[in-house]
Amino acid sequence: MPKKPKIDKRLNKLFKDINLEESASRSQQVSKDGQESTPPTTTPASASKPDPKPASKKIDTIPSPRQARIHTSALIPPEPVITQEQENIASTYAINIQTGYQDWATLRITDETNQRQWSPDEELLVKQVTDQLSLALENAQLFQETQKRASELATLNEIVQAISEQIELKNVLTTAYEQIVKLIPLDAFFVALYDEASNLISYPIVIDEGKSFEESSELLNPDNFTGKVITSGKLIFETVKPEDIAQRSVNGESFGNKNKNYGTMLFLPLRSGAKTMGCLSIQNYDYFAYKQDDVALLENIANQISIGIQNAQLFNDAKQRNEELAVLNGLSGELSTLSGITNISDSVFKYTSQLMRTSSFFLCLLDEKQLEVSFPLVIDDGERVEVPSRKANGNGLTDYVMRTNQTLFLPNQVNERSRELGINVTIIGNPTSAKSWMGVPLSIGNRVLGAIVVQDPNEENIYTVHQRDILITIAQQAAVAIENTRLFLETQKFKLGIDRTDNAVFITDPNGVIQYTNPGFEKVYGYKNEEAIGKTPRILKSGIIPDDQYKNFWGTLLNGGTISGEIINKTKDGRIISIAGTNSPILDDNGKVLGFLAVHQDISERKKSEEALAKSEADLRALFSSMEDVVLVYDREGRYVRYRSYKSIAADQTARGITWSSDA
Repeated sequence: MPKKPKIDKRLNKLFKDINLEESASRSQQVSKDGQESTPPTTTPASASKPDPKPASKKIDTIPSPRQARIHTSALIPPEPVITQEQENIASTYAINIQTGYQDWATLRITDETNQRQWSPDEELLVKQVTDQLSLALENAQLFQETQKRASELATLNEIVQAISEQIELKNVLTTAYEQIVKLIPLDAFFVALYDEASNLISYPIVIDEGKSFEESSELLNPDNFTGKVITSGKLIFETVKPEDIAQRSVNGESFGNKNKNYGTMLFLPLRSGAKTMGCLSIQNYDYFAYKQDDVALLENIANQISIGIQNAQLFNDAKQRNEELAVLNGLSGELSTLSGITNISDSVFKYTSQLMRTSSFFLCLLDEKQLEVSFPLVIDDGERVEVPSRKANGNGLTDYVMRTNQTLFLPNQVNERSRELGINVTIIGNPTSAKSWMGVPLSIGNRVLGAIVVQDPNEENIYTVHQRDILITIAQQAAVAIENTRLFLETQKFKLGIDRTDNAVFITDPNGVIQYTNPGFEKVYGYKNEEAIGKTPRILKSGIIPDDQYKNFWGTLLNGGTISGEIINKTKDGRIISIAGTNSPILDDNGKVLGFLAVHQDISERKKSEEALAKSEADLRALFSSMEDVVLVYDREGRYVRYRSYKSIAADQTARGITWSSDA
């Protein structure tokens, strides 16, 4: 057996500055069967001039390193490799050293001057040196790993704190990038967020070599890396070989500096509960730039970023909803004070522009009687333009909206999707094609008044489903305002005619309470407007008409009938007057009585004239009846024709069935 005390002293001197692990302090290696390992016998080799490429030969097969190592001392000592004794060949001793869980190195000792034979003590010394060296290296690596993990944990906590302090999405993502770049080498960084309702992916942050880039939203592509991560919810760790670069640039996706190709790419899902709401990616121009440790670290960071994004989205959604509500309330308040189609159109455009892109916008109105479409407001490329009226031919996108009374939402592929619906695309404005198009009908119930349209000629997916819903709300408010304006104009015309008439016009509610009187009411009955409002038509009763006649009168009106004829009423000063009037019920679309409309004409003077005329006629008849004189008849030129007595004329008329009457 070799003399261990001398060897131990030499080892102690060699490793006096190295602190050994407590679990690895044994001085001997134990084989798998528990027996003490005996160093293999070596054959000395002759020493001569050194050769830079010595011919070596393994005595036995060196065992492969284990995949996972707990302690070096638990492993079977690696078999040494020595050179055979040959002429002019230096004597060399080599042995493998485990430097990590999966890393190995080789320690080689060469005697270039003397031929020698390696003694058992020397072999044992070398193996013990390599074992202690392996332990020292492992301890150093463990220390470095511990330091690295502590640093990563501290940085992760910093990321959590930094992200939690941000409520704006852009700030959350910028903070995440600034923290990640401290831990992991990267050239490019981006975050993609997926909107399931529109099937769109947006890119709120894209950074390449420290520079920010703006990327447009696009439809989800399940064949590229981002699409695969979002649809599968699984990460992608990709190292691209140089020969695969051309193929990747065709089938993959490119952001930032599109003139460069990445060598290493990492795509991780951003999850919200069970759903994948987006993707985080870091990329490096170098090949094999990331390890599994980087992947694990970035997964933890991605989880924290997901929470930060959700919080930011909730805050932004609440903020956006409040802003939208304020805009819609502002529109509603302004529309309630406006009159005129032009003013309403301008107001609708102003408030819509605060909620979505309106560089191309128009509001049109449909005249159902004339089958004509007019354009009170057209905005083309931000400028107001005049567009003449046209016939409602029913072939275009806008005509489709008005004909069907349905919203048409075409965020992309406008021409293709229009053809699928059998629509002939006709675009208002210049250019005459649209990449995004959205039209909403202006309607009251089933009656279409027109349409509101927004479109963009340059970009697809400009409008979202949420913006579509907002435009529907705006159209509903605008339709009410337009209908009120039309009714107001019609009422103004009606009122103008009523105000100018001398007839008494008044309106009552279903209970007969007077709600409105025109100026003619005061002329006929003597009651001012404020004196009549709130009263019933009983203030006009003369007392001459029987109550049964009034009951029949109201019964007919309540059943939806109209009463026309003459009646005797009384004025404020007590005068009895004769009235010729029409009394009609005001009905809604369902036939329900909303009130009553009465138009009364004072015919007292006419009655007096009729009575005077009747009296005069009676007097003349009496006069003629008593006369014995003749009646002379002349032609138009005053020439005498014939004469007859009045009695003979009366007798002749009686014979012919003609009688005289004094009735009017």
